[in-house]
Amino acid sequence: MVDLIKYDTPHTAAKIQHMLQQLEFKLTVEQKYKEGMEKMVKLYQMEGDRKARAETESKRAESAQKIVLLKQALKRYGNLDLDIGDEDQRDGPPPQNPKIPPSPY
Repeated sequence: MVDLIKYDTPHTAAKIQHMLQQLEFKLTVEQKYKEGMEKMVKLYQMEGDRKARAETESKRAESAQKIVLLKQALKRYGNLDLDIGDEDQRDGPPPQNPKIPPSPY
């Protein structure tokens, strides 16, 4: 994933909106993964499997760290000062109608 804030790329509303959608999707997936790891930790605890429980707890902690980072990224991109309504002005002139061929004169 390319970090638009880190690199010197123009920040268009469409790019920022796309990045926000990607981050929200990744956050949702990571939260579900963490919930699954928490359930597995409980299961391994009931079974008494210390090795599997420790490994799963490690994965759960890693997932919690990813969630924190994703939330920070969402906050950063959400705070960018771009008016989504000004997208046409930021991306350049609107495209010409491709159905009308240019005049040969």
